[in-house]
Amino acid sequence: MSPHIAILLFVGFIFWIVRRDSKEATGVSHALWVPVIWVGIDASRPVGYWFNSTSVATDPLAAMEGSPFDRNVYLALIILGIIILVRRRIDWSSIIKLNRALIIFHLYLLISVLWSDYPLVSFKRWVKDFGTVVMILIVLTEGNPYNAIKRIFSMCTYALIPLSLLFVKYYSEIGRYYDRYEGHAYYCGITMNKNALGVLAMVSGIFLIWRLSVIWKLMPSRQRSIGILANAVVLVMCIWLLDIARSATSIACFAIATTVFIASHFKWMQTNIRQIAFYAGSLTLLSLIILITPDLRELVVKSLGRDVTLTGRTVIWDMVLSRNTNPLIGTGFGAFWVGPDAVQISQNWALTEAHNGYLETYLNSGLIGVVLLFGVLFSAGKNAIRHLATGTGLGNFYLALFLSGIIYNYTEATFNVSHIMGFCLWLIAFRITPIQEPALGDGGEIADTSRALLQTATFDSGHVCFKSLARAMF
Repeated sequence: MSPHIAILLFVGFIFWIVRRDSKEATGVSHALWVPVIWVGIDASRPVGYWFNSTSVATDPLAAMEGSPFDRNVYLALIILGIIILVRRRIDWSSIIKLNRALIIFHLYLLISVLWSDYPLVSFKRWVKDFGTVVMILIVLTEGNPYNAIKRIFSMCTYALIPLSLLFVKYYSEIGRYYDRYEGHAYYCGITMNKNALGVLAMVSGIFLIWRLSVIWKLMPSRQRSIGILANAVVLVMCIWLLDIARSATSIACFAIATTVFIASHFKWMQTNIRQIAFYAGSLTLLSLIILITPDLRELVVKSLGRDVTLTGRTVIWDMVLSRNTNPLIGTGFGAFWVGPDAVQISQNWALTEAHNGYLETYLNSGLIGVVLLFGVLFSAGKNAIRHLATGTGLGNFYLALFLSGIIYNYTEATFNVSHIMGFCLWLIAFRITPIQEPALGDGGEIADTSRALLQTATFDSGHVCFKSLARAMF
């Protein structure tokens, strides 16, 4: 098949499935396009890439400086987002009260700009990072938050996954790149590298499994077959992309998330939320123990046929920990990799992050930042369990995403760096209004209910059942 015919077929399929999905997006305004574009950029490539045709292999220092074009794009989206929120009737005191952990964490990151050696760089990065919170607020203050959440993931999945497959198969100058040291070819699809392609396929795959379960439960039988077939096709694409990306972390997290998602549907799991919290916490704790214990890590990694250094990650961790950073407050938000101590590492290893989300947070914001980060993750886990306990329709999806995100950050850094997984975890942590799973066609009634409840969000059930998970994790 010629590339021209392939692009027509793939783009046609994207338009068809997106249009079909849009018919279910009741209670969602056009303002949702702002966070859709934001998440789409985070999950693929910077907008500037498509205009200047730069190579995927870029200089680390140049990447640290950032692109003025991309900076302006993000700034425009943030300004649009703020305008949208200002025009909505939102009870800000309620939002702050319900999301103390997330607000305090971001305020501390803003304060950390003061002790950064590069305060202007740190401040600009903080503004960009806080834009993620603005986007999440737009999503959750829509008339129908459930459909808004679904719409965000569906638009990105239905567009980016087929395009990644198209680029890999027919436009190799975009869909693959070569290792700067050994010359090996890697697949990246519409993203910047194999790990980014892996996490895109992983998150999209988790969403599609959740989407298939919703279609099976809610959609009328005459429409069910088409919906299942369409989403199953995209899911097969995700699995294929996961395989060729060769991102071990993404594959492992996808397997764990799928197992958790399926298990959470069993009746005994639904009536024993405490057990879910305990097993989820135990799984998370066990994986952390394996990661930080060299002998256990070597045993597990060798059994999987992988490199015992986790493709050089343990070497990177040792190097960055040997640098002279303040253990309590760190170097300031986003400042570690632009500092003189890290420039040599960045140049020699082509690095812009420590390949560990918790370590990255420690380097930039110290132990205080890590503790505050754990507070946000505690809120995210508690919220996932709460959704599961109250039957909002998001519980299974949130729980699978939460656990995969926690484990994914053991070997990749996604917190506060405009990353799709970081967006997912902040979304799970955020609380605004009760979100109920609508029957198809009932979006208008639920939109009215959501607006009425916007200022009186509760969700108190599930608090006690999450304590065992918190103890196991932290």
